[in-house]
Amino acid sequence: MLEISFKILLFIIEFVFAIAIIITFLVYIFPPKIKNKNSLEKKRIEISNNSFGFGKNWIRKNRNNLFEMYVEGNAYEIGYSAGKLTKELFEEQENIFINELRNKVPNSFFRFILKIAIGIVNRKIAKHIGNEYCQEIYGISKSASKKFFYLAPAYLRILNYHAAHDIGHALQDKKYVGCTAFSVKNNLSEDGNLLIGRNFDFYINDDFCKDKIVAFYNPQSGYKFAMVTWAGMIGVVSGMNVKGIAVTLNGAKSAIPKKSATPVSIVAREILQYASNLNEAIEIANKRTIFVSELIMVSSGNEKKSIIIEKTPFNTDVYDNNFDDVICTNHFQSQKLKDEKSNIDNITESSTMYRYELVKELLNEQCPLNAKKIANILRNNKGIGNTNIGLGNEKTINQIIAHHSVIFIPEKLIMYVSASPHNLGEYMAYNLNEIFANTSNQYPLNEIDVQTLTICDDDFLVSGEFNKYKEYKAIIKELQVKKEQKEQEENIFNRLCELNPEYYLTYTTIGDYLFNNKRFDEAIVWYKKSLLKEFYHLVERQKVEKQIVKCKV
Repeated sequence: MLEISFKILLFIIEFVFAIAIIITFLVYIFPPKIKNKNSLEKKRIEISNNSFGFGKNWIRKNRNNLFEMYVEGNAYEIGYSAGKLTKELFEEQENIFINELRNKVPNSFFRFILKIAIGIVNRKIAKHIGNEYCQEIYGISKSASKKFFYLAPAYLRILNYHAAHDIGHALQDKKYVGCTAFSVKNNLSEDGNLLIGRNFDFYINDDFCKDKIVAFYNPQSGYKFAMVTWAGMIGVVSGMNVKGIAVTLNGAKSAIPKKSATPVSIVAREILQYASNLNEAIEIANKRTIFVSELIMVSSGNEKKSIIIEKTPFNTDVYDNNFDDVICTNHFQSQKLKDEKSNIDNITESSTMYRYELVKELLNEQCPLNAKKIANILRNNKGIGNTNIGLGNEKTINQIIAHHSVIFIPEKLIMYVSASPHNLGEYMAYNLNEIFANTSNQYPLNEIDVQTLTICDDDFLVSGEFNKYKEYKAIIKELQVKKEQKEQEENIFNRLCELNPEYYLTYTTIGDYLFNNKRFDEAIVWYKKSLLKEFYHLVERQKVEKQIVKCKV
């Protein structure tokens, strides 16, 4: 009997081991082969606190706590140098990603299943990213922390992190992707130049937004370019090259991806690195397949024009309106894609059309525009008609979650980048011609931005209102997990209503708290109050209506 049991146990162990080998074989991706690594046999030098040099490559923290980085060389050299320079920053970014994953998926078994599922779905991602960018990612991986090896080897982790932006955009029911971008020119611009503004509202948590990097790339092939990024990220979400091509990404309505393709940030990177005009940008976009729907706004200073390349996993079309203004929120406008059912549903149910109309209204009010007026629009936290629809509402242009905000003047090769928090700190202006002209120096001794062009902190930050909003968010978070404490409730409820009286979330959060404590009649009162406010999405409103029904059962 014992012999039979031992044989069964041995069979189970062998079977599990065999399955593990098969899964490993399916998901493991071998790194690219690098022929010559001799040029990288140098040490990172600490120049000052938060400032390092690595050969001619460097990173520094400026007066507004923005990191500025310069890297050069072939793909592997750029990745290896960036990895060395951002080693600590990347470890912190991984901590943020993984802690957030644990918060969202607290069960370790489900996290394991998720890891395997992502590995299988993305098992061909290296092929879609391409050898050049795989070499760069491999270079970064050489400096990655070993403490996350239990998830996957560093190279595999970073490959899959580049799909995270796409997956975030697929989660349209989450407040991650309400990005807004627009451009103006000619009579709508103060000096007639093409001007572009954008908020990048890809939100994980507040910590994720802190250590943003303004990166200046001098690649061996292609054009020099600048982008706003974070440690470990080689894809582009906002950037401009020395040919005056500016690129921004906005999410569109999309299903959860079922198989891997090229991460859209890699498509944007290829455009920024290799396109010198709009036609070349379109050609690059056409040859790539992506696994979520996306809007790629491309602007050309030389052509004085903005277009939107609209892509789904199955189709690509270009929105080119030939007007002096182009507005890009989160819906398709091109002939081929605008009438798709998912797009019509998105327009009807979500915040995208509301923000489109809001931008249109603000452009009409403030034109002709300059960089400062564009910053004012990007920082606007009101609704249509200057109405208060609640701080943090996704129907506003400034949802106070932006990882970064940028303003491009491609004809002058000037790029403004917002300092933290979000888009409320100073907009710092960088002249790409000047920065790349000074790359012979191993490390800049002075500030590298054009300080005479700096746009001041937003009044919302200076006045202290932002601190009140942080207090509001903290109370909301606490109330969402708080057990019943009647003696404190009235003060908490009153304070929330005082801090953010027009935001529906104020009232739904109180309603949910009362519902969870089985005080259904009281919950109904607060739920009904929320229905008088402006919801950012039809689904959110329907959830509240269903809660009211549950309270009455």
